[in-house]
Amino acid sequence: MLIYPKIFQTRKKSLLYFRVPKGKEQSLITIRIHGKEKYDIEHSKIYRIDEEERFPFLEMKKERDDLRSIEVIFDYEQKYDVKIAIDGEIAFYSSIFALDEDLYQLNPYKGDTHMHTNRSDGDLEPIDLACAMRKNGCDFIVVTDHHIYESSLETRDTISKLTKEFVVYPGEEIHNRHMGYFHIVGIGENASVNRVILENQDLVEEEVQKIIKANNYPKEVTPYVIAYRTFVSNKIREFGGLAVFAHPYWDAYGEYNIQKDDFIYVMKNHLYDAIELYSSSDSPQHESNGNNLTIALCRDLLKDGYDIPYLGASDTHKPIYGHGCYGKNFTMFFAKDLKLESFKEAVKDYRSVALFIYDDRFFQAQGQYRYVNYTRFLVYEYYPEYNKLCEEHSIALKEGVRIKEIEKKLIEYKKEFFGR
Repeated sequence: MLIYPKIFQTRKKSLLYFRVPKGKEQSLITIRIHGKEKYDIEHSKIYRIDEEERFPFLEMKKERDDLRSIEVIFDYEQKYDVKIAIDGEIAFYSSIFALDEDLYQLNPYKGDTHMHTNRSDGDLEPIDLACAMRKNGCDFIVVTDHHIYESSLETRDTISKLTKEFVVYPGEEIHNRHMGYFHIVGIGENASVNRVILENQDLVEEEVQKIIKANNYPKEVTPYVIAYRTFVSNKIREFGGLAVFAHPYWDAYGEYNIQKDDFIYVMKNHLYDAIELYSSSDSPQHESNGNNLTIALCRDLLKDGYDIPYLGASDTHKPIYGHGCYGKNFTMFFAKDLKLESFKEAVKDYRSVALFIYDDRFFQAQGQYRYVNYTRFLVYEYYPEYNKLCEEHSIALKEGVRIKEIEKKLIEYKKEFFGR
């Protein structure tokens, strides 16, 4: 990085550094920093962009021939554009971000919360799926095989023996029996809900009927669907996990995964801890149609005061780039560490962002404004280089060599970027 760090804490004196290119060691280096959203310098002229006059270039202090610095204090949490001039000619553009202390103390983590291995109907061995996702810059994944909880533990244990820089959370995709017409993702349970359903079907049906009798459901909803979803979600929480509303508009056996009125009811009654705002189930049609409808209904509900944390997931079965949303859908969360409890707390506290990356230039991020704003900066400024390092790390994990060497590079990069 020519300019570092890229992240600063607001209202705190800090130093910003610039590495001087070879051949320019004796040049005059000046810098201009311009807040993107909030600033104290008013525009002085009407119908004119007078940035050049309002934000002057300041001379940077010479630390060494090849290094300059400037003391900065940022009053507002936002993105700042930076221009560097060498001997009066603008030579470099960059961006930095200032965060209030609470968010500055947290780390960003990117991952995929819904994936399948060949232990159910996916294509890859658990270790191969994990390495493929590390290659995509993921810090974590959740293995959610159909009916199977143990494969997530298998993947977690395999990866945990190799690294602490990338983790696998336990999970499963739960059905109303066999390949039922609705699916629910459980993340972080300490036991399998699928096992409860498959081994105690009659008892589960009795519990579902009790839930129906105990509730006076409105006539527009489907009591059995609501009650069964309630039973599963309650069981996930009983086992210490997060209950996730999976791919709501998945085209299941010729009809959508859930009817509109049922969708509205489960959201208004907080049946789930989070919703997959972006999810594809390996289907381009779901990517364009289902996600769009999910977002539209969430918007309508938000207008009425009902909100829910957002997640992004590929639901991939075939990890081939360009197939469905493999390598495109992600969840970002912000926490002090990668521990499972930290992830769950972040989601419950709305410190998660659903991310859909089209390509190197275009993407969508959904969540609370400050986290979306920060995420957008990270996608452009942090992840391009981080993803390259993760690709190296992926190969090292797969081959079982050079793991510590690559991790040292990852840690150094993060320390320089975040300044801590």
